[in-house]
Amino acid sequence: MSAVPQGVWRISAERSRIGFKVRKMGLYFVKGTFKRVNGTVEVGAEGAPVGGWLRIDASSVSTRVPPRDWHLRTRDFLAVREHPEIRIAVERVEHAGGGAMLVPALVTVRGVEAQVPLTAHWHPSEGADLGTAVLHVAGTVDRRELGVRPRRPVDWIVGRELYLDAVLHLKPAW
Repeated sequence: MSAVPQGVWRISAERSRIGFKVRKMGLYFVKGTFKRVNGTVEVGAEGAPVGGWLRIDASSVSTRVPPRDWHLRTRDFLAVREHPEIRIAVERVEHAGGGAMLVPALVTVRGVEAQVPLTAHWHPSEGADLGTAVLHVAGTVDRRELGVRPRRPVDWIVGRELYLDAVLHLKPAW
């Protein structure tokens, strides 16, 4: 893990990707992304992340199937009228071997907060992208812990485990 300058780094929304997938009927995965995101990552004196926050526009969810996207925005899932943002807050990062980091994150969906254990890898850029960095974050959470409990029979059709995967491109905020 290479060191980068200490300070606050902003997420480059146009280059970053926030993705998820969940099983449908136990047979296949439905994959999606969120298109609008902002946030920062704080880099400590040792040149590695120590905390940060992320705000996701819940209405920007896309599975590339418009009727399904509409349904995901309803009260059955994200309830975007009442809860327009998904929030992620990280106050500490634990460094593990091999450049991996354990990230205990506080995730808020539909006004419900849950501690979600995430893993991350930090990739300072080189060459033409010098002065930028990439943070790859992944994790799994039971959607019910986040208050996502659609009506039956939909609740039985949609898997409980929600797989999260994000690639955050960062640039210095200074």
